[in-house]
Amino acid sequence: MTKNTTTPASAPANTGAPDLAASLAAGTVTIERIDPQAVQLDPNIRTNPVLPPEFVDSIRAEGVREPVLARRGEDGITYVYDGQRRLLAAREAGLESMLAVFGIADTTGTESGRILDQLRTFARAELTLTDRIAAYEALALDGISVEKIAKSAGADKATVAGALTIGKSKAATAYAGYGTVSFDRLLLIAEFEGDDDAISAVTNCDDEDLAYVAQECRDDNARLTRQVEIVATLEADGLSVVTTWNYSTMAHLSRLTDAADDDTERPPLNPETHITCEGHAVFLTVNGLGEDDTETVPLCMKPELHQPIYRSYRSPVAEPVELSVSMST
Repeated sequence: MTKNTTTPASAPANTGAPDLAASLAAGTVTIERIDPQAVQLDPNIRTNPVLPPEFVDSIRAEGVREPVLARRGEDGITYVYDGQRRLLAAREAGLESMLAVFGIADTTGTESGRILDQLRTFARAELTLTDRIAAYEALALDGISVEKIAKSAGADKATVAGALTIGKSKAATAYAGYGTVSFDRLLLIAEFEGDDDAISAVTNCDDEDLAYVAQECRDDNARLTRQVEIVATLEADGLSVVTTWNYSTMAHLSRLTDAADDDTERPPLNPETHITCEGHAVFLTVNGLGEDDTETVPLCMKPELHQPIYRSYRSPVAEPVELSVSMST
C-alpha cells in the first residue's frame, strides 16, 4: 500500500465523531492505495448490491474517484466498511489499486455506529426488507433503541418494531426472502409461527380477505386452547376424553345395550351405570368460547363388550351337505 500525504480537507467529514478533528490534526487519518482484490468487505447491511454496467464502465475508465473508508483488523487484514459498490465495481473492472481513507473508523467507534450510518446513507430502494431486518436486529442486539433505529432508517417506530418481530420468526424471515410477500402478511406469518395451517391460510388468501382469515385463525386457536383446558379438567376428574370421532372403535351409548341377543326389551346403556365399563369415555366438542359452545357426550370405546341395540336379522345358514362320490370301474 502507498501512503499519501493528506490534509484535513482531504478526508470525508463526519460531524458525528467528536474526536475526528483532533485525529485529523494529529495526522492519524490517512489516504492510501489499496488492492481491491486483496482487501475484504466488512459486513454490510446491503447484501445484494446492484452494479449497473455503466457504473462498472465508468470505474474502469476513470477509476474510483471517491475513496472508500477502510480499517485494519487485528488479524492484519484490511477491511472496507464504507464503499461496498465502489469496491465491487473496481474488482469487476479489474483495477489493481484504488484510494482508501484510514483512521476514521478508529474515531467513529462501533459497528453499530457504522450500521446506523449505512441506514442513513442508503436510499430505501437500495435495501431489501431482509437487509433492513438484519440491520435492525444487529442494532437492537447492541442495545440501540427502536426510536433511534427508526430515526436513522427514516421509518416510523411501528415499522421497525414490526420488522424486528418478523426477524424473530423463522417462517416470516423465509417468506421475506422471496421479496413478494407484503409486510402485513409477514407480520401475520410471524404471529402464527409454528402453526402451518394458519400460515398456509394467511399466505394463500386474497388481500381483501386477509384480515378476516387472520381473525378466523386466531379464533380457532383460542377455541383449541380452551379445548385443551377442558380436556385437562375432565381428565383430572378421571374421565377418558376424545375429541375426534372414530366410527370403527367408538359407539354412542344410545346404540348399545346389555340385553341378550334374544331379549325383546333392549334398553340403551345408562351413562351413570356405564361409567364402570372400561370403555367408558366422553366425546368433547368445543365450538366456541362461550359456556353454551361446549358439549360432552358419553360413549363407549369398547363396544364389543356390549350388544348392538338393534338386532341383526340374518337368514339361517343351511347345514353343510356332505357329498359322496361313487366310483365305478
